[in-house]
Amino acid sequence: MYVLCTLAVLTLHGLFKSWNNRAVEAGGSSEAAGRSNRSGRIVEQRGGRSCRAGGPRRHGGDRKRAQPVQRSSALLSPAVMFSTRKTWDLGHAPCLQELWKNDFSLDASSVDFLMSDGEDDGSFLSLPTAAFAQRPSLSAELSETSAPSQQLLIQTLQDKVCEFQARLRSEEVTRHVLLQQLQQLRVQEKTCVGLGGVQVPQDERLSAPPNGVRALQPGEQPSDCLNCPEEEQLVTRLRTQVEELEEKLLDQTQEVERLRSELGATDLEKQLELLVVENQRLKQELKSCRSSDAAADSCSRCPHSQDAESLRREVSRWESQARQRERRLAELERELLEKSSRAESLRRQLDDATRQLDESRRRHGEAEQRLSLRLQQCEDELARQAAAPARVKYVSQPVEVDSAESQRALAELQAKNGGLQEQLSLQRQLLRELETQLHESQRTCAQLRTQILVYEGEMERAQGQLEVEMQNLEEEKNRVIEEAFIRAESEMKAVHENLAGVRMNLLSLQPALRTLTCDYNSLKRQVQDFPFMLDKAITEAKQEVSGGSRSGPTIYRSSLRLLTRFNSV
Repeated sequence: MYVLCTLAVLTLHGLFKSWNNRAVEAGGSSEAAGRSNRSGRIVEQRGGRSCRAGGPRRHGGDRKRAQPVQRSSALLSPAVMFSTRKTWDLGHAPCLQELWKNDFSLDASSVDFLMSDGEDDGSFLSLPTAAFAQRPSLSAELSETSAPSQQLLIQTLQDKVCEFQARLRSEEVTRHVLLQQLQQLRVQEKTCVGLGGVQVPQDERLSAPPNGVRALQPGEQPSDCLNCPEEEQLVTRLRTQVEELEEKLLDQTQEVERLRSELGATDLEKQLELLVVENQRLKQELKSCRSSDAAADSCSRCPHSQDAESLRREVSRWESQARQRERRLAELERELLEKSSRAESLRRQLDDATRQLDESRRRHGEAEQRLSLRLQQCEDELARQAAAPARVKYVSQPVEVDSAESQRALAELQAKNGGLQEQLSLQRQLLRELETQLHESQRTCAQLRTQILVYEGEMERAQGQLEVEMQNLEEEKNRVIEEAFIRAESEMKAVHENLAGVRMNLLSLQPALRTLTCDYNSLKRQVQDFPFMLDKAITEAKQEVSGGSRSGPTIYRSSLRLLTRFNSV
């Protein structure tokens, strides 16, 4: 705003000085002064109308409901600073439309830079972003709050600023041209005064400015109608442009003040709140990283990464060996289960054979008992018959020695005796077979007991080896876990150190934010004081215009005398 005010004052000052010099060259005394007075009154009347026209416009702007403008996180990204310059070189400055789109905030270094009068092209600085290199952009978070009305308002302001920028360029070119003309007129005046009675060449005397104003020819009477209309037209056009610039400047100032007043808290406070929320989110992410396995992967760039990688390979190797031993142990357990099942089946077979042997022994004992009882009865009967006295009975009747009944009884007894002998031989053969089976069963049982003892010894030996291997694996696992814990503890210490650095960076941001808030408030107050300064500059310009119009006749008379003297010489 200060730059715009300075530019307007310099433009008006140069224009009015060139107009006064042209009035001296033309020599229009009374009519030129009258026209300048009338044009001054016209300017005042137009200025009043513009002020009155600006009043409803301001009220309309006040009545218009402004929407919040989309803000970007310019504090956390490199922001191009729009510097104040002595010559207002718009070709080196960034586009104002981009500045309105970005809506950047300023820090202390940027405010000091804006107050400087640097002319070099390297005066566009950027904020340091080392502490915010990993921070995501906040424009994505705030872009959802934009509305079509806000975008329309921003686009309108951007168009106005672009038009004003083009107008400033044209005014700058015009000012340079007018300054060149003024310098030429001064050189001509000095040449005329220095030569005195020497006649100046006609080409040098009659060099006219490019806007149509020319000097008097020798013997030519001064005429106001030759240059006064062109001068009046030029002054009217310049004053009209100045009025338009004033109106646009007032509208833009009101729009900026309205937008700034309706925002509520400052941009820095909002960005501070966003930084606090971002800090909380980062703390939560850090806690989640501690509880997960990502903490081990976060130290991939530390000097102990190779040791950690070798330890991981060793752990994987030991885990593969442990899996192989577990598979081998499972195979041994499976074989042991098979052998135990076989031993159990053999034990069941042995129990069955023992039970069958006991049953056969019991039957054999019962058969032997029956046979011995029968033999005892037969022997008792034979002994009783043998011990019995012979009874002789003399019967005087004839007896047949070989009678049929006796032979039949004898045959029956012999048959019975043969059957008993056969049964006895069969029982004895069965007894021998049962004894053979019993011996075989005892021998098989002894073999099975020996095999069971061998299996039990193998099982005890495998159990001992398994216990030793499990103990070794447990010790190796404890050692690897302890080493991994030590590594993780060192990595966590490094993470804590990094977190402490982040906290220090966040703490160092608070003074910078306070400085930015103070600078922003002071800049806001300076922008609010700009209309008063502009009115003061316009008043001074008007006073210069009125003074130039009053001194116009005197200068014109002196120039007439000078020209008359020059013509006489």
